Amino acid sequence: MIIEGRKAVYTGDDLSFEHGASCTVLALSGLAAHVQWLDGPRTGSVDLVDTTSLSQGVLAPSMATQISEEFDASLDVEASTTTSAREAYDAYGEDGLLAALNEAGHLATLTPYVEDALGGLTASLRHDPGLSVALGFLDDDERETVLSAVARTLLIESEAS
Repeated sequence: MIIEGRKAVYTGDDLSFEHGASCTVLALSGLAAHVQWLDGPRTGSVDLVDTTSLSQGVLAPSMATQISEEFDASLDVEASTTTSAREAYDAYGEDGLLAALNEAGHLATLTPYVEDALGGLTASLRHDPGLSVALGFLDDDERETVLSAVARTLLIESEAS
């Protein structure tokens, strides 16, 4: 899902734009977005692009590697971690910092929190009267699969709002 105001990477095939160039999504309308290029030959320009040609939360591999290497180097000295994280955020935004943290393996340690959140939400959904009626025709395994999918969808979509 593309979100206005966030950074994105161009992943399309239109030769007018550089594959892997980063941009800021200025405005969305249907399947099109106005973007301002942050790097590449069109830096500073604003163009209308197909939203299916944009990716958010994923950086060009070379950029993710560069951010990760800078972040990993900062971990050698504890005092510089905050500074390096600040620099990564300032240079590449939240997507860049998250990519660096993920590539360095720091997000993997947070998996238990995600599992707890999903488990708690799924348990709450089991007791929702509306869902109980709607899913009453399913067997137990099917119901659990659907409830788990609903919980994941709710968590993902809550981030967008």
